[in-house]
Amino acid sequence: MVTISREQAICMFYCEPYNESNVVKLSKLIDDMNNIEICYSDHPTEPMLLCQTRINQNPVKFKTYISRNVISSRIIENEMVQDHIILTNQQQVVQFLNTCFLPYDPGNDQLYEEKNVTNGDIFSTLLQHTEIFNDKSVTSFGNWCSSKKVDFLMCKPKRKRYANNSMISVRSLYILKKEYFTEIVKRIVLFLTEYQTEIRNLKKQGFKILGYARKSEGAEDHETRIRLLNLMFDHVFVSYNSQANDPLAERDMKQKDELLTQLSAEGNTQDMLAYITNTEKICLVALDHAGLSTNCNDLYGFLTQHPNLEKVMIDTMPTESVIHVYERNRLLNEPEMLKKFECRKKPHQRSK
Repeated sequence: MVTISREQAICMFYCEPYNESNVVKLSKLIDDMNNIEICYSDHPTEPMLLCQTRINQNPVKFKTYISRNVISSRIIENEMVQDHIILTNQQQVVQFLNTCFLPYDPGNDQLYEEKNVTNGDIFSTLLQHTEIFNDKSVTSFGNWCSSKKVDFLMCKPKRKRYANNSMISVRSLYILKKEYFTEIVKRIVLFLTEYQTEIRNLKKQGFKILGYARKSEGAEDHETRIRLLNLMFDHVFVSYNSQANDPLAERDMKQKDELLTQLSAEGNTQDMLAYITNTEKICLVALDHAGLSTNCNDLYGFLTQHPNLEKVMIDTMPTESVIHVYERNRLLNEPEMLKKFECRKKPHQRSK
């Protein structure tokens, strides 16, 4: 069966030719309607408009269309199953290096291991996942990293003597384990389009999207920890020092204002709680389950006390290749679903 995109379905519904001008004009008509979405029941060639609440009530009967951007990315993904997935631009390379070679301890032995590596070691690993530097030397690569201010340069190199008495500069970095490299490349190349589409769809439904970054108390100095948090999100609420099982309502009660002002964040956990209390239709996004909480009893109480929090989105792309979207009612009424947050024995990236 031919796949019909949301944009094609909209043009079909209004009996207009499928072209970019009509897509923009007609999509805006539907997007401007409050709580209305295009869908189908028996066959995708018969689109109709229906209240989003009605669709949510019976998602088996009423099915929504997929954006053409998502369809395109999935086609690319299917093609890449047979081909080697590679990084194709410098921005992707920077993201790969900043994910795989950390100058700080992420507190995650499942994903990372500490090693002494040279620029040549890093360069050799990178060449397995991109063709951008095929005609470059290790020296050129090092100069390029400096110009891009790649994160691993924050770790100062040390001279180490080897068995043949040669001295080589090495850095002690926390390196992503080899078996996860391919998944990270896949995430970088394919994931952004689908993730942005998901966020846009939620915003069209009237949701306010909040990012929450929780960082445990650790050995990183202030500069490194602040940079870590800035890298995680553009606009977030941040818990600067908290453990994964700390009650949410008790976090950041003694927040240091001078530290918070240095973060690219709108406030701490207490500020986030106040925002949720006073704002309807919230979707809260966190990096892995432990990035929000591993205390299921407290999380249950948190959801009970904050009815405005309708969705929780958990990004586990590095380890599970999936974004978990939890509906508030299901978390409250299905204990097995809530238990997914009890993941302390298998910590994911950036949680401790």
